Amino acid sequence: MDSSRALSHSIDVPATSQGSSEEESLLSSIEGKLEAFCSSITIFRAPNEISIEDRNVFVPAKVSIGPFHHGAPHLESMENLKWCYLSAFLKNNPSVDLQYLVELVVKSESRLRKCYEEEFYGFDSDKFSQIMLLDCCFILELLLRFSKKRLRRRNDSVFTTPGLLFDLRCDLMLLENQIPYFLLKDVYENVQDPTEENMSLNDLTFRFFKTMVAGDRQLVYDNFMVEADHLLEMVHSCFLSTYPRVETNDKSKSKELPTASKLKTAGIKIKNARSSKSLLDIKFQNGVLEIPPLKVYQKTEVILRNLVAYEIHQSGSDRQVKSYINFMSHLLQSDQDVKILYRRKILNDQEDDEEQIIRNLKWMSERESLSGTYFAGIVQKLNEKPDRCVARWRKLRRTPVAIGIVAVLVVVVIFVAAFFSAFSVLQRRYK
Repeated sequence: MDSSRALSHSIDVPATSQGSSEEESLLSSIEGKLEAFCSSITIFRAPNEISIEDRNVFVPAKVSIGPFHHGAPHLESMENLKWCYLSAFLKNNPSVDLQYLVELVVKSESRLRKCYEEEFYGFDSDKFSQIMLLDCCFILELLLRFSKKRLRRRNDSVFTTPGLLFDLRCDLMLLENQIPYFLLKDVYENVQDPTEENMSLNDLTFRFFKTMVAGDRQLVYDNFMVEADHLLEMVHSCFLSTYPRVETNDKSKSKELPTASKLKTAGIKIKNARSSKSLLDIKFQNGVLEIPPLKVYQKTEVILRNLVAYEIHQSGSDRQVKSYINFMSHLLQSDQDVKILYRRKILNDQEDDEEQIIRNLKWMSERESLSGTYFAGIVQKLNEKPDRCVARWRKLRRTPVAIGIVAVLVVVVIFVAAFFSAFSVLQRRYK
């Protein structure tokens, strides 16, 4: 999060004299200025600079969250479910009534509106507050039902319809489908029963999304425990590399990354980095390119594109996910390239279907320059000329002649070792 956002909390300025209209006016003025100063836009539309044909990757498939896609015809069927979830949420938390939650949201309306890139003049105060309250309670009830099975209903379509829960997870990771995290936290903390032991909201969020994020579980958990502006920011933090950026030699001419097939031909070994902590922990060392495994879904493009869109709006971002997509796009320029990474278990899916993986990665074909990107240093090292003897040996060891030479050498070594062993035995016997 930007350092400026750390100030975005409510500040109470006590009045020095009760009943004074002038002092109340001053108080209101100061609070208004503080809110304007501390608030910043955190939820954006997908930027136009992402030049892709299918902009539907930024549109939710099942449920709208927040005002951007509210009222879209293809999402109307989920609105009824939201009301059912709100009703259940109130029943499960009898200590707080609907009026209290409405007042809580209305009080935060101005701050909530300022989090969005658009003004939403089409939504009056009541409509905007209703959207915020309904979507907030839907998310909270969904997180609670996922972690606490006793809260689920037998006829709950979210948990009985194949694929729906996965689709909802993906929708909650879209750039344009977010609500401010502070609202989720405020409502959740105000409905908790202090006499019971409750999981934190961050813990509930981690449990819900952990299967969508590759990497070390402890690292993912730690990232979800950090405060964020919205759910997508939490998810994005889990994708960042834990390795330091490899510096480039500015004097060296920038070259592009060869495909996986060309790297294999050149004798570069491509290996599954099983012990990596993050999806972006790519490393090249001693002639071995290590790439963490990527689980390929039908919606892999949707998730990665939205993470990139989020990065573009962050000032000072090194755009690591964008660099990762570009890096992999250079590697995967043909079906054969995909097969090389699939056979090394770097690419996989739930059904272990090679052809399905190829189809789901067809979008990963654009080849933007890697110069200046997060992985530019690795690309430069891959293009450096290896030691001449090492290069010759890498090429030679793939030929039948090399295999024959190695076999002969092994036999010779064994024979010589056996000869000297027998010779030493005979020497001791006839001494």
